[in-house]
Amino acid sequence: MRSVIGLLDEEFCYYGGDDVDYSCRALLNGFPLVISSAFVTHKDNQSYRASKEVLMRESDRIITERYDLQAPFDLSGIRPAVSIILATRNRPDLLISAVNSILDTEYANFELILVDDYSSADTGRVIYGFQQKDERIVSIRLPRNVGLSKARSIGLKASKGQFAVFTDDDDTVLPNRISKPLEYMILHPELDVVYCNYNLVSDDGSVTPTYNSEFDINSYLELKFNIGSGILLGRKQAFMDVPFMSIYDKAVDYDWVFRLIRRGYKIDLCPDIVMNYNRTGAPRYHLSGNKTSMDLHDTIYQREILLKGMERRETTDNNQPPKDVPLNRTDHDALSR
Repeated sequence: MRSVIGLLDEEFCYYGGDDVDYSCRALLNGFPLVISSAFVTHKDNQSYRASKEVLMRESDRIITERYDLQAPFDLSGIRPAVSIILATRNRPDLLISAVNSILDTEYANFELILVDDYSSADTGRVIYGFQQKDERIVSIRLPRNVGLSKARSIGLKASKGQFAVFTDDDDTVLPNRISKPLEYMILHPELDVVYCNYNLVSDDGSVTPTYNSEFDINSYLELKFNIGSGILLGRKQAFMDVPFMSIYDKAVDYDWVFRLIRRGYKIDLCPDIVMNYNRTGAPRYHLSGNKTSMDLHDTIYQREILLKGMERRETTDNNQPPKDVPLNRTDHDALSR
């Protein structure tokens, strides 16, 4: 919590306001405030009343400017800001559906960052039209094509929210796309990232609800469930510290989760369905039809097996019980056939 919120702000050292400022920062970062049954008695020295009121007004001014609140401060309306990053390239028709679904979400305190990865003029016109309708939309046009992972990173660096969401231009989100996973993170403040369930939409328009498992590193290694970037919501700092890697663009999510865990961040399942994943077939089928993707997944798999083996030898050398290493590759090999 300290690494996310920080300490009390010394700007309030003269007279008060540091508690209100800290509470605002906690709420904006998804940490709930709990009312304690304990109480203290504050003895007010009236001899300093005149000078104290001047300092209190200065504290109130800072709070008002930072959080757009008016004294006496009511913190009940403070909501975390969420940045939605959508990288797109030359798919203006799909982009229209994706953006419209985002604008229909229940949660209002968001910014939508559209990263135009060097598209044709048609995409630019679509983005400009949306910007004229909604001030929450920010556009970034790149001077050259950089690919999905780099485009996302550029959008993330420009974002202002405490939380981040990624989505693609060929997918649509449900109204609860932000509200449900954010609500889950507030209930579980120990988590840094959550992933959700989703609908799989086939070419004929049929919808199949798809449910993930609670997080288990060994099951995920064997691809027994799927964590795509489009079903994530997490603290911005986690995504900044563990960026998506462009060398794994065809298996970027699979690689990212392992690196996230290795950095000490916590991830788990939010059980709500929050988006429509517009692909043909289940994730396993879709994956098996792409040789480049499968080769990258296999490379990442072998890397993780090697790292786990090294960890096992290290703990054994320290006379500690070895960790279980998943060696059964039945599911993984089936994908390659």
